Amino acid sequence: MPIPLGILAAAGASQAPAGAFVLLESTVLTGNQASVEFTNLTTKYASTYQHLQIRYVEHYTQDGFSSIMQFNGVSTASYASHGLWASGSGPFSSNSVNATSMLYNHFGIGHTSSINTPTVGVIDILDPFETTKNKTIRSFGGQVASGANLILLHSGFWNSTASITTIRLATNGSPQFATGCRFSLYGLKATA
Repeated sequence: MPIPLGILAAAGASQAPAGAFVLLESTVLTGNQASVEFTNLTTKYASTYQHLQIRYVEHYTQDGFSSIMQFNGVSTASYASHGLWASGSGPFSSNSVNATSMLYNHFGIGHTSSINTPTVGVIDILDPFETTKNKTIRSFGGQVASGANLILLHSGFWNSTASITTIRLATNGSPQFATGCRFSLYGLKATA
């Protein structure tokens, strides 16, 4: 069961200046879980925040899978994403179009791995409440994998102008997010 910490952070949120990131909600998993969701976002945050950001620390229950993101419960072929990652052996890339989700992390490490280091990263969700623009994300992360340190860059696109009400993060395959994973949602206050 996730532990919601957003109420604690919200107490000081109104004091932050324009252009500042404010912690809105945070979830720390107390058990293995297939997905994590942030909900009612338009209602709670559209009037105050221009952009959203998710900062994550994640492990899987198995090695070698990736992490995906979906908006508003939509799982139809309306997403595209691009990935670039590199280790000491060279760069690698991927892309997907007309997909049912966006990738934000490749090759997650399972908590049973001999190298027990989580993947950490930041996902920027640009103009999530703007109803005249399709939605885009960019993410940056890193991890220590078996014999290689990885740096991960991703971009994503949702072909919709709908305001984002729900963000769902999940693994792309059979593993789950492992106990202790942390997902924190921040808002960037509008400057005007």
